[in-house]
Amino acid sequence: MKILNIILLSIIVIVFEECSLKPEKKWIIKSPNGNISASISFEIARESSPEKVMILNYRAAIGNNNVIDDSPLGVRMNGEDGNLIENLIFIKEKTTVINESYILPSGKKRVYENKCNELVLTFKNSSGQKMEVVFRAYNDGIAYRYRIPGKGTRIITGEASSFNIPDNSRAWGQPVNEGNCHESQYESGIVGKDFLTDKHPWFPVLFTPPANDFWVLLTEAAVYGEYCGSHFEFINGIYKVVLHDSSVTSSLPWVTPWRVAVIGKTLAPIIETNLIENLNPPSVIQDMSWIKPGRTSWTWWYAGEPNPSEVVDKNEWDKFAIEEMGWEYGCGRKQMWYDWAGNWINSYSYRKRFLESGSLEKLLDQDLKKDSEEGIVILKCDFIDSDSQERMKDYDLIAQTCLKYKIMLNWHGARLPGVERRRLPNMVGCEAVWGAEYYKWSHGPEIFHRLTLPFTRNVVGPMDFTCVTFGGVAEGKRKNSDAAELAIAMLYENGIQYWGAPPKEYRKRPAAMSFLKKCPAAWETTRFVDGYPGEYVCLARQMLKENIWFIGAMANLKKDDVKTVSFSFLPGSRKYELELHSDGKTCADIVTRKIPVTSESSISINILSNGGFCGILKPVDQV
Repeated sequence: MKILNIILLSIIVIVFEECSLKPEKKWIIKSPNGNISASISFEIARESSPEKVMILNYRAAIGNNNVIDDSPLGVRMNGEDGNLIENLIFIKEKTTVINESYILPSGKKRVYENKCNELVLTFKNSSGQKMEVVFRAYNDGIAYRYRIPGKGTRIITGEASSFNIPDNSRAWGQPVNEGNCHESQYESGIVGKDFLTDKHPWFPVLFTPPANDFWVLLTEAAVYGEYCGSHFEFINGIYKVVLHDSSVTSSLPWVTPWRVAVIGKTLAPIIETNLIENLNPPSVIQDMSWIKPGRTSWTWWYAGEPNPSEVVDKNEWDKFAIEEMGWEYGCGRKQMWYDWAGNWINSYSYRKRFLESGSLEKLLDQDLKKDSEEGIVILKCDFIDSDSQERMKDYDLIAQTCLKYKIMLNWHGARLPGVERRRLPNMVGCEAVWGAEYYKWSHGPEIFHRLTLPFTRNVVGPMDFTCVTFGGVAEGKRKNSDAAELAIAMLYENGIQYWGAPPKEYRKRPAAMSFLKKCPAAWETTRFVDGYPGEYVCLARQMLKENIWFIGAMANLKKDDVKTVSFSFLPGSRKYELELHSDGKTCADIVTRKIPVTSESSISINILSNGGFCGILKPVDQV
């Protein structure tokens, strides 16, 4: 009998211990069309024995396919009450339907629709500190972040946030570089085998499983001065979010950046997504009429080594750009280039002025006011080279001050956009890419890198590649055809397009002159036509408020080929005339022809292994 009582007592203790950790809970949030879902689990950590702890996990799926397997959630703050990862206590849940639209002056589309379902789960730890986990499910992906209510100043030392990608997935990404400017070449490999195994990847990273039955792009969104930027570390088969800083500090209540997975069964939802803009707050200004995307010449790319004997006349280039080509800007007109590491913060003169004024905000206001009075409407701010919270605050301050004086911003030496231009719409451009400037001192971007960018880097925000450079500095180094180089003018999106060749190089190429006179820098909408990362891409973009379409493609193939292009992206049954610029027999040849097409048309286009094509589609009644 005594033995029986001991056994019963043991069972009661075990049951009590289990009940003290339970009940386990699970929530499911689905996209408006029901195709994408996120499942959040509050459960006992299966690998935590002998001490059992409750943890938060999530997974994501498209249809019946798991895109992201069980991945941890939570943050850790300083102090005894800072553990918001383990043994939390569930308080409540709330669901919301978000359905709104807004317009931005630059980007891959003009009218953005923000439609999703939102789930907010509130927890607290044993000390009473609360945390809200916010999940959103869109028709093209999921996102989550943390809200920490309360008062006072707190420090976050890290996140549990991770993405558990299926084994043997192929990945495309770039390693974190020493300069912290997001300028390294994209690589591809198999997760856990040969993809950046000894390096940390920047956001974004693109994945697809062996069957290629879905695609997922991982990134972050809405990074402001309350936080720092992040990157990935591959730990025990899971991509963990790692903060750039060892810790970040802010006042409660606190909202962290979004962790984002763009998801699709094909590459079209990846290319066409505006989920990342939707995750940012609404614009802080109502009147955006002064924000005017445009095209400009850019002498720096061509000037100096290895062309020391050639004198660059900015006035000549500006006259060519504005008067001959009809571009909105010239490199010497209405623009200012500030070197953040030289002209501003780190220069002796600026530090002296900063110390005398006692306020960076006051000094920026003074300088940008003067620039505005002198007619400056574009500021290119370079060499920021950091994802730190300190630099995020600098981004906010500069952008807000530029807004005050109606100055557009193009960031260089910069972090990845995320895409904060919804909140601060004057942020029309951003480098954060291994671009054509690297031809000046190296062999520059490989074609594989160029062909990966439309599926990765340019998905998450504007990208200033400094394209359409043709000859000059890149002579003998640029390996793509002239037709492919011309196509980049519309394939890469940036609110201010810096086209870096000298006038003589454009004049050698009448097809380029014709196309670049018409190709804009902002778009009504964007459509994915065909492609595969690193190998081939074909996109179509519609001109703002016009029924005129631009199409472009470039290739990285093993041999010359014939590509069949469908024009099903065209609306209705209207007849169009395609003015096509494609490869000739050599990389230096551009062949131009006119072809009638409709939305039911498919045409075959000869393309060199390193070639491409571009064209303009106008309704026949407008030709």
